[in-house]
Amino acid sequence: PAKRAKTAPASDAEADPREDADAMIATWKSLSKLRKAQTKRHKKSDERLREYRSLVRSRWSELRKANLHKSSADAGVLCLANVAAAAAEGEEARKEEYVVSGGRDGQAVVYDVGRGVVLASLAKCPGLISSVAGAVIGGKDDDNASSFVAVVTGSDEGTIRLHSLPSGRDEPALLAERNFDSSPVVSAVIHPSSDDQAVRMIVATRNGKIALVKYRLAGGERGALETVFELTRQGKEKEDVYTAGALHPDGLIYAAGTDEGTIFIWDLKTKALAGTLESDDQQSIDCIAFSENGYHVATSSSAPSTAIQIWDLRKLQSIATIHPNGSDGNGDGDGKEDGQSGDDANGNTRVDIGRISSVAFDPSGVFLAY
Repeated sequence: PAKRAKTAPASDAEADPREDADAMIATWKSLSKLRKAQTKRHKKSDERLREYRSLVRSRWSELRKANLHKSSADAGVLCLANVAAAAAEGEEARKEEYVVSGGRDGQAVVYDVGRGVVLASLAKCPGLISSVAGAVIGGKDDDNASSFVAVVTGSDEGTIRLHSLPSGRDEPALLAERNFDSSPVVSAVIHPSSDDQAVRMIVATRNGKIALVKYRLAGGERGALETVFELTRQGKEKEDVYTAGALHPDGLIYAAGTDEGTIFIWDLKTKALAGTLESDDQQSIDCIAFSENGYHVATSSSAPSTAIQIWDLRKLQSIATIHPNGSDGNGDGDGKEDGQSGDDANGNTRVDIGRISSVAFDPSGVFLAY
């Protein structure tokens, strides 16, 4: 069972954003430099592409199966997140890696990939879990320094919870929780600037709110989830309804999708809207993913026969469209309705994969999974 820490109510006053802005900018500089070096290593030559394809095939064969949510009455995994400590320079593998799942049973489960065991089942959340995310905090520069896994969950009743899993212990603690106007949480992510001083989170809710909130680990009022700032569009004709959100790998750009197929690109440094993307089909944006090199973002809807669009963030325009079921939306000439299995015009087998619920780039930015 989870250990519930003594929590304080959310702080009504906004935190001083200067220290958080400095922390995020410093993180951006560090991650941006690292990303450029990684992009150079992942240059798309024919030889490199062959290596990637071989790697994908070999890793696909090594996948394991784990039953994380055993409730037969409320079966089903609603959201997943990968949590990993970054490998030190010169290391081939990361020291720690976890998978966090949010189930229809209202629980979040933390699975230790290296050990192949369930590390913890977190305190049951009010309502259905709509978002999970995590990060390994501390212990980056000193192997002897204490570290812990921070996990944030969001629910369809508007509650976010921050949990701590201390290193070497299996029993988690609930650090803090907060309700955002009872509006469903569509995305809650831990910002990469989080450290042993504070955990920072970007939270987006269906009623059009995006907020940076902070939990202090050292100094200040522990136990309170403080609002650092909120992002609000100026001069809008009607209230935005957010359906998805994602944070750029560098930590200074945030993308929020709406129920009308619009993607807003926010600059967290200036707290201003940097750009607006309009999807072709104007369906609800239900999944968003940035490429690891930071140049592209993929978006899609869970509506039937919806395409996946790839956007260039530098030009703020669509550069590619993927039709998962092999259709261009108007029939592909194979004599079958969209969404049915069969052969395409070139004789290749086309499989109905159903509705799109998630998209993700591989670390090189060459492959997209959905």
